Amino acid sequence: MSNPLSSANTSSFSQGSISRQLAQIGTPLLIGSIFQQLYSLVDSAIIGQWLGQTAFAASGLAAVLVNVCIFLLTGCCAGVAILLANIYGSGDLSRYRREVFLSSRLGFGFAISLTSLSWLALPKVLQIMQTPLQVMSLTTAYLHIILGGLGITFLYNFLASVLRSVGDTRSALYFLIAANIINTILDLLFIAGFHSGVSGAAWATIISQGLAALLCWQLLRKRYASLLPQAEDCTWDFTLLRLTTYYASLSAFQTSLLCIGNVFVQRGVNVLGVEGIAAFAAASRIEGFAKAFAAAGAVTLAIFIAHNEGAGQSERSRQSFHLASKIMLVLGGCLGIIMYSADRWLLSFFLGQHADTPLQMGSLYLRIIAFFYWMPFLANAFQGWFRGQGQLSVPFIGTALQLSIRAYLVLCYVPSYGLTAAAWCTVIGWIAMLALLFSAFKITSVARKFSPSH
Repeated sequence: MSNPLSSANTSSFSQGSISRQLAQIGTPLLIGSIFQQLYSLVDSAIIGQWLGQTAFAASGLAAVLVNVCIFLLTGCCAGVAILLANIYGSGDLSRYRREVFLSSRLGFGFAISLTSLSWLALPKVLQIMQTPLQVMSLTTAYLHIILGGLGITFLYNFLASVLRSVGDTRSALYFLIAANIINTILDLLFIAGFHSGVSGAAWATIISQGLAALLCWQLLRKRYASLLPQAEDCTWDFTLLRLTTYYASLSAFQTSLLCIGNVFVQRGVNVLGVEGIAAFAAASRIEGFAKAFAAAGAVTLAIFIAHNEGAGQSERSRQSFHLASKIMLVLGGCLGIIMYSADRWLLSFFLGQHADTPLQMGSLYLRIIAFFYWMPFLANAFQGWFRGQGQLSVPFIGTALQLSIRAYLVLCYVPSYGLTAAAWCTVIGWIAMLALLFSAFKITSVARKFSPSH
């Protein structure tokens, strides 16, 4: 069966060179992840250098909380992108458009509801986290603005996910770069020019995402009009609704679990005071930059496998997993070496050269996790495999296991042993997650081997 979506300037990934096609999908995603993290580093540096350590600590705390909501939305979009990619592989364009209609309506409604609920819960959440009084007002001001723009955040991420689902990760990259450049310019304008503090950084983020969403929509209308719902597609297909709910909810819960776990970890770190919070925030920014590589690899693999499973090419799915796993192992090891050897230099980018205590605390944290950094990369390869297969419950359980172990141990041991304990708690969580994912892969592989279709 020919793929009707090919007429929409998209490509088929069910035939041809696997390595070339993985690079075609993954390279823009990787560049985008790097660019996004570079922006995050610059954004944090602008806040730290222009507004001081207290504002930097406040933005770090706010990031932990706001990411719970943002990751719920981006997780929904990531899950829907996998479902759309599977439909793309099967070649059913009408079904694809119905899914775009369903998921866009459900997602935007969810984003608006999330804004209302998060505003109501914010004071209690900050109290539960034992937020220091020095940063309470700054954190609250930042969060009110960011949470108010969750609808815009969803629209941008959803439209970018539509592009990614048909393999056009390059256009999504261009819009991401444009958004980050605009965000950086507005950061400097609002913070350095208008002296609007952390609130200015929040407004810069919302405005830049709104402009990026507008650019995505214009491209879809001009280049991919056949992918957008027509009047006859705007129906509530309950079979698709069930699938959409499954893919979006599990993916959203998994990504938000990362942030929820970080909230509890942050609560354990907060007892170390402003210096400890600043050290952990700086180390987390660096760790987040490195993990962006792993996340890009997982998304690439999930999209590629979903395409091929939709087209009935299971053997290509397996071949792509083995190739991607090797790449992820090497990449994780290399980034671990960089983190270990350049730890203080990287930390000083956020903390300055003279913050001796935070630099020492952050350095010990980074040096411990650097030895084991291949683990989350290999785990992301397994997660990409299971997501592409439609088995989203497996990576969800693995993530829940890792975070629950890490959060519990941090709350128990960080107050007594400091930030070094947080590093070892992270490593123990990685070991547990990787063991579960590897076992699940072996079990499902045996089951597939002896299934009637094989």
